[in-house]
Amino acid sequence: MALDRPGWTWEGHGYFDANSGSRALEQDFDFWTWGRYPLNDGAACFYDATRRDGSTLSAALRFDTSGNARAVEAPPPTRFARSLWGVRRETRADAGTTPRQVKAMLDAPFYCRAGVRTRLWGEESTGVHEALDLRRFRWPWLMPMLALRVPRRAGWCW
Repeated sequence: MALDRPGWTWEGHGYFDANSGSRALEQDFDFWTWGRYPLNDGAACFYDATRRDGSTLSAALRFDTSGNARAVEAPPPTRFARSLWGVRRETRADAGTTPRQVKAMLDAPFYCRAGVRTRLWGEESTGVHEALDLRRFRWPWLMPMLALRVPRRAGWCW
């Protein structure tokens, strides 16, 4: 894949994601985790969320090497060590497996992204995992800090 600068290229596993909707995530959700794990025959993605009313939703998808997706029954949700900021984390893992962080990518008071090693359907995999604690995100003292920490580019749109 060619990137936007001469001489930059990428080869390997990757992902692209975006969130859009008519409401901010923190209006409807308290907690959200997401993970994408490469497997010998493609990849698996897991989404687990807790709504503000306490109800939950989950999605488990397997993608083949051609990019075709199918819903599957996921291994059980399994907690693992909290992030540096103490954000609770869990992902899917075979029974008896404890996932573990192998690479820190981003750590904030309400969000973390990391490379996580787990076992899925008998196969070891290291993938990208994210945890988002929207209860923390709603803390009144945190919102004003976001503009300083995550500046926006003028004229940016998607």
